[in-house]
Amino acid sequence: MARPKLMTRDSAETIALEVLAFIAAADSALDRLMTLSGLDRDTLRRRANDPELHIALLDFILSDEQLLVEFCETSSYEPSAIHVAHHVLGQP
Repeated sequence: MARPKLMTRDSAETIALEVLAFIAAADSALDRLMTLSGLDRDTLRRRANDPELHIALLDFILSDEQLLVEFCETSSYEPSAIHVAHHVLGQP
């Protein structure tokens, strides 16, 4: 039996960026994110590579089970991968 591949920081960042793209394409999710975070579209674009934003994006999607399931259905990720990515990015 093959061992599961460990997630790298780069892989976790890629997932966070895919989450951002998914949220940006879903108007209601984007509106909710901007309302909760106080960020606007320009700030999201400027901070797209900010590690703190990556963690916040993963927090956001993990807090909404329906949105998480929709993301996972349209991507190649299992929900557990999103949790792992969040954990990896939260490490110093």
